[in-house]
Amino acid sequence: MPKKLQNIRDMPIMPQMCSSCPFNKHGHLQTRAQVEQRVLTIGSQTCHSTGAKYGKPDTHLCRGGRDFQLQCFYRMGFLEAPTDEAWEKRCRELKLKPSKKRERNLTAKNLQSY
Repeated sequence: MPKKLQNIRDMPIMPQMCSSCPFNKHGHLQTRAQVEQRVLTIGSQTCHSTGAKYGKPDTHLCRGGRDFQLQCFYRMGFLEAPTDEAWEKRCRELKLKPSKKRERNLTAKNLQSY
């Protein structure tokens, strides 16, 4: 039976890659290639270390997968920078409804940098 797709709209993104992320220096290359294909053709990847691994719902998006998306969209000229802030800005420009949770996290992150 295929895995049921989760609603990831309000999931926060991991602040950094988890220790077993396929995008880490010693990550599993075959898994990385599968995730790269998935995040460019289907949608964002949930972090495997936050839920399903423990028999619970996933709680966060994969930082490594998001960083790959950011790099690709930046190189294609879709984003002005390979950052979460540029992603959110582009979503606002396209009038895509931002998730409340991500909007709060982004605001808190911006305030901490001042």
